[in-house]
Amino acid sequence: MARKRVDLRREEIIEAMIEQMRSRGIAETRVVDVAKALDVSTGLIFYHFDTKEALLLAAFPRAMERDLEDLDRIVARRSTAMRRLKALIKLYGPDGDAEGWRLWIDGWGNSLRDDSLAKSIQQIDDRWRTAVRTLIEQGVEAGEFTCADPVATAARITAILDGLAVQKVVRRDTLTKATYDSWVEQLLQAELVAV
Repeated sequence: MARKRVDLRREEIIEAMIEQMRSRGIAETRVVDVAKALDVSTGLIFYHFDTKEALLLAAFPRAMERDLEDLDRIVARRSTAMRRLKALIKLYGPDGDAEGWRLWIDGWGNSLRDDSLAKSIQQIDDRWRTAVRTLIEQGVEAGEFTCADPVATAARITAILDGLAVQKVVRRDTLTKATYDSWVEQLLQAELVAV
């Protein structure tokens, strides 16, 4: 049997780690679980990643990559800033089984004890907040709405969206989609004054 290229094997390990984190949770995922999923030795995993923490730091951002690619596409669209902002907020919120949000919440909890993970999460969060701020600034420039402080407004919007998402994911039956959507609409109306 031919040996896999190092970069392909590394990618397989990262993907297996993501699947294990999603099914077991970050804290409960062990390197041996990743190795078993790939039917390889733990030595091979440690050849590519010195520690579980190093593997986690490669896997967590990768798990969020698809949403970040979608985020970039929304920001780059040719439509009004408000339409793009609403599309971004729809992407931001949990839907279906909220797999990405469950991992995100798990990452927050684990980042309390892992400074490197906290830094990685902060970088991802900053991309979302920057995108919201950018769309607010573009909407103000286009005369769609007014906003005195786009930086603070973006911070408030994303913080409230985080809180709503946690409620929707963790306390599953307490926040309906209709209520969630209504509160998000009220939030935008309160933060962005139509011209």
